[in-house]
Amino acid sequence: MRTCLAQDPMTCSVPAHSDLAARLREANDQVRCWILSEIGGFGESHALALGVGGVVEYWIKNGSNKVSIAAVKSLGHLGTEGARHWSCLVNVLEQGDAELQAAALGALASLEMVGWTRDVLPLMTHEDERVRANAVLAMGVSKDPEAPSHVRNCLQDPEAVVVSAAALALARFSDASSSASTISALLSSEISETRRAALTFFATVGSAAKHHMVDITRSLADSDVSVRCAAVG
Repeated sequence: MRTCLAQDPMTCSVPAHSDLAARLREANDQVRCWILSEIGGFGESHALALGVGGVVEYWIKNGSNKVSIAAVKSLGHLGTEGARHWSCLVNVLEQGDAELQAAALGALASLEMVGWTRDVLPLMTHEDERVRANAVLAMGVSKDPEAPSHVRNCLQDPEAVVVSAAALALARFSDASSSASTISALLSSEISETRRAALTFFATVGSAAKHHMVDITRSLADSDVSVRCAAVG
């Protein structure tokens, strides 16, 4: 019978911290990745109560690349407990391969950590577009006053995934409406992902961008159904 690692104590019992560590040691990589994914679903308060961050950090440092990536993603969902181990994620930015770096940037963005702009900035020009895109999203939660200008520069990136990330990141800044005119140009992009990101920007910024007179009605008849849905939403 499969042991449940879910958060709800009404439906199952959660293994103790020591039990989790033992199971991870005894498991193969496939099962380890599954357990780490389940830990990521514990929720902030539950993860904090169990203190599982140390266990997850161990597998970031000592697991195979596949397991390390799963552990990094898990840590990004642990809220305060995950934030306690942010330095481990920063170390990954300096030492990991591209896939691991991208995962660490995503985790830092999820944890909304600040104070690591200098660690993220070099990765915004990384050769791998996945790393660049996640670096842009991570910069979107930075309180650094220079962060918006760094993100705007990425709107010129040749890869659509990075441009889309920049549009989404710009929507998070307090002066997001100042980017409305620039983002409006993305509505006519040939790439549907970019058009969708631009619409998400305007949906996030809301009324603050209305005075820029951005017309999104054409998007209601877009050839891509996901773009049409974003325009309606």
